[in-house]
This record gives sequence, structure tokens and C-alpha cells, in this order.
Amino acid sequence: MPTLNGVTYNTVWNDNFGSDQSLNHGIWSISWGRSDDFKFANGSLTLTSQASEGWSSTGFMRPDFNSGAGDGYGLYSATASLDKGQAGGICIDLWPANNQWPGAEFDLLESNDSSRNSGYATVHWKGSNGANDYSSTTIKVDLTQKNTFSVDWERGSETYYVNGHEVFRNTSQVPLDHADGGVNESFGAQVTSAKYGAVSSAVNLHLYDMSYAKASNAASVAPIQAAAKPAMRFLQGSGATVTLGAGAQATELGHANTLLLPAAGQVTLSGNILSDTLDLRAAMTASGWNHQMADIGKFLSSSTTAAGSSLSVHTASGGSVLTLALEGQHASLPIFEAHALLK
Repeated sequence: MPTLNGVTYNTVWNDNFGSDQSLNHGIWSISWGRSDDFKFANGSLTLTSQASEGWSSTGFMRPDFNSGAGDGYGLYSATASLDKGQAGGICIDLWPANNQWPGAEFDLLESNDSSRNSGYATVHWKGSNGANDYSSTTIKVDLTQKNTFSVDWERGSETYYVNGHEVFRNTSQVPLDHADGGVNESFGAQVTSAKYGAVSSAVNLHLYDMSYAKASNAASVAPIQAAAKPAMRFLQGSGATVTLGAGAQATELGHANTLLLPAAGQVTLSGNILSDTLDLRAAMTASGWNHQMADIGKFLSSSTTAAGSSLSVHTASGGSVLTLALEGQHASLPIFEAHALLK
């Protein structure tokens, strides 16, 4: 249980990235960027944006679908470090859970200082004219070392800490959380817009731990039980039939394998997937498809995401049957159909 200024907090959720092998979607339901720009090694998760990839954004966050998504009052903390000789683009922040901006945003860490001897924290709010208003505070600390950045958001105050030491306290324009009639916040981290003022070919953000806790005198909450993540499977060789169950995560390192997919659920695939055959027959049967290709569009669809593409098998009325998250693959539905067994 973390303690700051004599206040004890009860942990609601915590993600120690050093024990992860992939992003924990039980906590972080939203992510964007190339899968190879999320690296789990050396006790941390490193997010990267690179000039060679057009400085595309890489990041993740808690859900921001409505005012009650994300989390409310409490202590938000992130332990992170940066690389010397790089410039802007990193951001650890709380974003309005209703995804409405300008709005109440709190940036725990940003830095444009290539020496990494300073950064800044920023409070944003929607001004009286509807525009974004903000107030920033400079942080003097060696950002190449592990530091923990925290904000305690309570009714009427936001108190900011670095390594457990209070830096400033904001009592103006403090938002209400959803339980108090306002909007929750969605915690996240990203590397974005790194091309502006770039002094290197890449910008990295190393994350070791992120957490959310509530003061012990606050209303009790049930801790999030993060869904257990199946281990990443690395597929090799060629010409094999591989059975994947619901929730499976697999990276294709070989080629020309047949992936036998479940009748329902979600599967995450990456790597050389378009060399494989995707056996969707169980899911197509579960969808109620009549095996008429003229009607396939009623049961099979795809969309493009920041991380790649999503292929969905659903009933004619739109009920979800099977979702394939295809990381790093930006292909149209006809291309996926050409690599699929449907009947």
C-alpha cells in the first residue's frame, strides 16, 4: 500500500511491466502503434516513435468511452525513465474518460529537454471561451534515472509528487469524478508528435510500473482482477495446422501454416500472417452464415486500427462471434478473404 503525506492508499490495479511479456489488455483496453514499437525487456516496457516510420504515435490507455469509464478520485503513479539525447514526444497523462477535449487533462510528465535534466507537469481545463487553458510546472530531476511521478486527485485538489515528494498542489479548476457528478479520467502513456523539434532518429519512453489506488478513507472499491493473459505463441516452420483457442496470442515467424481458429472469442495475431490460411469455418458456422458468398458481407467485416486491422465474424444482426486483432496488417477485407477458409 503506497503512503504519501501520511495517507495510506488501497491499490485498485497495478501493472509491473517487468513481469509482462505483452500489453495487459485487462487493464489497458486501448492501444495504438506498431507492435514492434512495444518492447518488453530489461524489466520495463519501452514505447518508441521513429523517424523511419514517419514518427507514428505509440501508446496505450485505460478506456475512454464515456464519463464513467477509466477511474475516479485517487492516486495515479507511473515509474519511468527517458533516454538522453532525445527530445519531445513523451507523455504520461490522465485523459478525460468521455474523450471530450478541451477538458480536464493532467500530464504527469512531458519533456522537450534533450539533456533530460528537466521536464514539466501540466494541468489542462476547458476555459470560459471553450478553448484549452493550462498551467505548467517545471520538474528538475534526472529523467534518465527511474523516477516515480504521481498525482493524487481528490475533490477540490490535485497534488503532484515526484518520488514521493510534493511538488505542487492545484486547487483551481479541479474536475469532479463520475461518482461526484463529473467525468472520470483515463490513465495512459504515449510517444506522440515526436517529429517536432526532433534531435534524434527515435524517442523512447521506458515504463516500469503504473498504478491506481484510492485513499483508505475513500469509499471501498473492488480491485480489478486483470484477466490472465495466455503466453505469446511463436509459430515457426511451414505447412503445419495450428489450433488457437479463444484469447490466444500468436506471432507467425514461419509461413504457409493453417491457423485453426475458435468458434467464438478473440485472437490476436502478428507477424507473417498473410502467408497463412485462416480457418474461420467454425466461427462462420456459429454466425449462422448460409454459405452463400453473396451474403458474406452480412457476417464478415474488417476495419483498420492504429495497430493494424480487425477482422470480425458476426451474426446477421451484428452480434459479435469472433474478433481477430491483426497487428501490423493493414489490409482490406478481400485480401483477408483470399487467405481464409470459410466453408
